[in-house]
Amino acid sequence: MVALVEKVAETSGSIAVPAGALAQVWRASPRQHQIAALLGDDQVEVPPLDLSQSLAIGALLAATGTSDVIDASVVVTAGERKHWVVTSDAGDLLRLDPGLPVIEV
Repeated sequence: MVALVEKVAETSGSIAVPAGALAQVWRASPRQHQIAALLGDDQVEVPPLDLSQSLAIGALLAATGTSDVIDASVVVTAGERKHWVVTSDAGDLLRLDPGLPVIEV
């Protein structure tokens, strides 16, 4: 993750962590120091699950016949920003968007 943040910094890019995805992993534990550090980086934004995104997510779920709101929020957020997705769960995300650029960890 450190290497990814450094690479993004070199390109003046940004990192988006969808609010729902963050809520799914956050446990407010000292063991999550790396996530906390990532969130404190100026290049990192946490896009909210607002009306516009909610409608886009719902439409994606309907179109794909799936139901995971968090996975769909990751796909929609990446698509809006033309970002790659770093994940350990590429299969579910690629079912939502087979053309999604993914880095599997």
